[in-house]
Amino acid sequence: LPFVQFIRKIFISALHGTNVGHLFEWITESYGSASKELPTPEVTKVLQHAYQNHQPPSYLGRPIKLRYAHLGGHFPPLFVIHGNRREHLSESYKKYLINTFQHHFELF
Repeated sequence: LPFVQFIRKIFISALHGTNVGHLFEWITESYGSASKELPTPEVTKVLQHAYQNHQPPSYLGRPIKLRYAHLGGHFPPLFVIHGNRREHLSESYKKYLINTFQHHFELF
């Protein structure tokens, strides 16, 4: 399931009952993670920190500037980033930002 790579994988056994008792605990945790309300100033602060630590490569000699971000939806959480030349961000930089948001906000 490549479209849900960020989700924690849980292994259970119907035969032996391994981890079945924790299943609803993990479901509740995943639901809470996917429905979190994240304030715009905090999301923007995480974006700015990630941008300062590792800036994206320039496009045609001009820097790509990322200004602010906000939460655009849930299930899964969708982050909307505003700035110039965003459409020229490399896939690796997008993955870096995704990992940064997932780690900081503890999204599973």
